Amino acid sequence: MAKKQVFSYMARQGKLRHARQIIVIVLAFVLIYLAINSLVLSNVHTESTAMQPGINAGDRILFLSHEVFDILDTVVEKPLPKRGEVILIDRSTTEPSLPRTILGAIVRLLTAQQIDITGNTKNLYIKRVVALPGDEIYMSNYTLRIRTKDSPYSLTEFELAGKPYNIIIPEDEGETWNSSLPFSGTMDRITVQEGECFVLSDDRSATNDSRTWGTIPLDSIKGNAIFRYWPVQRIGAP
Repeated sequence: MAKKQVFSYMARQGKLRHARQIIVIVLAFVLIYLAINSLVLSNVHTESTAMQPGINAGDRILFLSHEVFDILDTVVEKPLPKRGEVILIDRSTTEPSLPRTILGAIVRLLTAQQIDITGNTKNLYIKRVVALPGDEIYMSNYTLRIRTKDSPYSLTEFELAGKPYNIIIPEDEGETWNSSLPFSGTMDRITVQEGECFVLSDDRSATNDSRTWGTIPLDSIKGNAIFRYWPVQRIGAP
């Protein structure tokens, strides 16, 4: 006949302390993750092909979040984006509630970013910053030409960008194509106003960017890309 296992009071207390320690560690991990995910880093799964050839559908990219600058706007000034930088833009008109945002972050953590329950309230786009406030710009053959403040010369976007990148130029559409169409490769001169910037897709075919939106407010920039961690064969800066 099997003997009953007897636990001493000290053993039971030790097990309870161990369980409490595990709970505290898990809660601390979740809180740290939520803080980092909300204020420091944004994890984005790319679904669009608009940024090919540099960024493909299915790429997973970490963005340095600008949320912390929005919270500390009276103490720390949000930095201006750099020319050639890949950014995350939020063109949403509504925001999910705070409880739903927190719950959504937890669900993404537990499902390895596969499930998002926050709904389609966010309207996020990945684009490249091409022109900054004060730049006079026009487009020719799908390439933006820029005359910066106090410069007498116009240079191409590639000459002014802080990093090299490639673009896709669509093939000639023949007689059905003309420069008045939204995604054409020609654009008249405009000047980018203060508090705004001009963004483009690397694929210059039928994808939305500042050619259809116009310049975008700097406040709509939610982060800048810092690291691509998937797929592993293309790991590194996007």
